Amino acid sequence: MIKTAQAPLLRMVMLLVLVSTFGVLVVFLLRLIGMRETQVQENITTQVQTAKEAQDALTQLSTDYEDVLYEQQIKDSQQKALQEAKDQIEAEYERLKSEESTAKLLRIEAIYSDYQLALQKVARNAGVQLDTADADSIIATWGTSFLNEEYDELETSIAQTKESLDSQYQTYLATLPTPTPVPTSPPAQPAVGYSYQSVSTSKGTFGVYLVKLSRSQYTMKTITANTNDCTNNCPAKTLADYVSSNNAYAGINGSYFCPPDYASCSGKTYSFDSAMYNSNLGKWINASHLTWNGLGMVTANGATLKYYQPSTSYDNSSVTAGIVNFPSLLHGGTIVGDTGNLAAYQTQVKGTRGFIGSNDTDFFFGHVSGATVLDVAYVLKALGATNALNLDGGGSSALYVGGSYKVGPGRLLPNAVVFVRN
Repeated sequence: MIKTAQAPLLRMVMLLVLVSTFGVLVVFLLRLIGMRETQVQENITTQVQTAKEAQDALTQLSTDYEDVLYEQQIKDSQQKALQEAKDQIEAEYERLKSEESTAKLLRIEAIYSDYQLALQKVARNAGVQLDTADADSIIATWGTSFLNEEYDELETSIAQTKESLDSQYQTYLATLPTPTPVPTSPPAQPAVGYSYQSVSTSKGTFGVYLVKLSRSQYTMKTITANTNDCTNNCPAKTLADYVSSNNAYAGINGSYFCPPDYASCSGKTYSFDSAMYNSNLGKWINASHLTWNGLGMVTANGATLKYYQPSTSYDNSSVTAGIVNFPSLLHGGTIVGDTGNLAAYQTQVKGTRGFIGSNDTDFFFGHVSGATVLDVAYVLKALGATNALNLDGGGSSALYVGGSYKVGPGRLLPNAVVFVRN
C-alpha cells in the first residue's frame, strides 16, 4: 500500500524536476540567443564600420590614383617631348652622315671615271705597240689603295699615269711621217656633231665628249618623265627613251636629282628640286621653285635662247623649253661660277661633269672628264661658247647621239634635254 501511494508522488517530483530542468534549459537558450543577437549585432556593426573604412580607403585610393594618372600623363608628355627632340637630333645626325656619304660617293665615282679613262689610254698606247709595262705595274697597285681609302694618293697616281701615257702617245705621234697631201674635194661636214677632244686651259688639259650642233638646224626640248610635280617614287627613263620618244637626234642628262642609291634620298627617289619646262606638255614642273636663289637657267623660245643669271631674273616670258640648275658657268662670255656658293664636291672633287651652252650660231653640250665644275667653265670658254649652264654628272652622266651612247647610259633619269632636227 505504501509503495502504491508513493508512486504518484514520485512521478510528480520527477515531473517537477523535468519542468525545472527544461526551464533552466529554456533560460539558457534564451540567454544564448540573446548573446548571439548581441554578437551578431556587434559583428554587423563591425562589418559596417569596416565597409565604411574600406569605402573611405577606396575613395582616397581613387583620388590618389587620379593624381597618379595625371602625374603620369605629365611625365608621358614630357617623355614624348624628349623623344621627339631625340628623334630630330638623330634624324639630323643621319642626314649629315648621309651628306658626307654622298660627297664620298661622288669622289669615288670621279676616281672610278678617271680609272676607266686611264685604262682606255693604256689600251690606246698598247694598240700601237708602245711599252705600257710601267703603267700596268702602277695600275696594279690601285686596287689596294682604293680598298684602303687612300683617295688622295690614288687621285695623284691616276693623274700622273694618264699624263705619262698621253706624253708617250704624243711622242709616238711625232715620230710618224707626215703624209703627202692628196688634192681632194673638201669633205662634207659630218652629219654627226659628236667628237672627243682634248682641250687645254689655264686650269689644265681636259678630255671632252662634245656635241656641237647648229642652232639653225636643231631645236632644244626639255622633257620630264613626270607630268606633274613629284616628290617621291617619281617616274624615270633611260636617255635613249627620251631621245627616241621625241624623234630627237641627240640628248643629254638634265638637272640634279635624287637617285635611289643615295641614303640621303630615301623618301625622295627620282625627285628633282629645280624647275624644268616640259616642252611636250607646255608647262613648268616645280614652277613654284622658279623663285629659288642661287641657280642658273637657260630657256628657248623656238630658235631664241636666253640665259638667266640668277634664275630669279626670269621674267615669265613665253618659252618652249627651259631648265634650271646650278651653277651658271658662262654668261655673256664671262666665267660666272661662284665658288662661295658651291659645295666641296663641285669645287674640289674632279669627276665627270655635264654642261649645256651656246654661242650665236651653235649649241654645245656634253661632258668633261676629270674636272671640277669651275674647270668646265674654262673648257667651254676655250671651245668658243659664250653662255653655259652646269648639268648633272657623275653616275648620272649620259650622252646619246645618232642612235648610240657616247657617255653612259648611267642611271635612269627623271628629266633630260634633247635636240630635234628642224
